[in-house]
Amino acid sequence: MTLAHDTSYDPRAIARALRSIGVHGDIREVSSSDTGCKFQVVRPGSYYQVVYARHTREARVQIETTGFMVVLNRIHHLRGVWHDDAPLNACCITTGIVSAGLILLGVTGIYLWYVTHGERTVGAVLLAMNFGICVTLLVLVRTA
Repeated sequence: MTLAHDTSYDPRAIARALRSIGVHGDIREVSSSDTGCKFQVVRPGSYYQVVYARHTREARVQIETTGFMVVLNRIHHLRGVWHDDAPLNACCITTGIVSAGLILLGVTGIYLWYVTHGERTVGAVLLAMNFGICVTLLVLVRTA
């Protein structure tokens, strides 16, 4: 695709110009040189490798699509809620609300266990076992 104006090596301006052909997502791995720039536009399910040549004002876009399991994996690795894609923002906001609800559920459960004096011993054993299992799983996930 040939761009109508000189974007002066600005990957964001190039990415905005490429939205007209359906290239949208998060910009990653930007590298610039005297002749142009190269970057990726990433969203769950699609990777766009963009190479922009300044002297010709031409952007070459290579598209790679992925399967459903890779889409699910990418959704679980998103950060923040400031993406160019509204469905991604909705997914991140929903994940944040569910996470806050689960934390609130856990905190209120521990509080109710604490104020019920007859269940403290059994609750303490279960809480310690749960903590040990969670820490073990976190260590295994990070080292695998």
